[in-house]
Amino acid sequence: MQLRRIKDLGISRRWNRLFRGIYDEKDKSLVKEIQEGLKEEYATAEKLKEIIEKKWRQHEKNVLAWLKELTKANFKEPTVRVCVVPFAAGQTPFRDVALVIVGKIRKGWGYPETMAHELAHVLFDQNFKFKSEVEHPYVQLIEEEIAVRLRARSKYFDYEIPAFAEWVRKAQQNEKAWRHYLQHIEDFKDISQFIKENEEIGRNSRTSIA
Repeated sequence: MQLRRIKDLGISRRWNRLFRGIYDEKDKSLVKEIQEGLKEEYATAEKLKEIIEKKWRQHEKNVLAWLKELTKANFKEPTVRVCVVPFAAGQTPFRDVALVIVGKIRKGWGYPETMAHELAHVLFDQNFKFKSEVEHPYVQLIEEEIAVRLRARSKYFDYEIPAFAEWVRKAQQNEKAWRHYLQHIEDFKDISQFIKENEEIGRNSRTSIA
């Protein structure tokens, strides 16, 4: 997920105070006020949680195994819990927890493959050190492969690509190399070796053209 500073979210001062932890834990009045103000949103979030959790539990075992297979890397903590948290909570209360925030998603995208995408980012963060602009297209390719295996998509990129999703278009450019990787995965130490080699090929190609 892309983190933003709280002030960019248009959150009122009382929510701002809570998210930043600037309140007395013994002062129950602020917490009660917030709970009262969020009744409708909380009920909606709980319903969404039930939907996500049901779909995730159906595929969790396979998705985690596929992530390990496709990257040849392990999670330091493979336990996945589905929770309801305040928006932007990923920035403050859970700094040391690998937190994935998933809300409503676009038509054509399902929760299991979306969770796989975000968990792949967590796995990369735990095992490899790539810049986001390098990592993201390969994470997208992992999502595409898992989505096809789940039969959520009939083929890669079987949806309308949003205009802002430049990493998806970069993933499309790397699809041929990715399929070669899948066919010869035993020849690579892990996905990081493939990415480094493929990125080097891309740089050399651009240099030759220039």
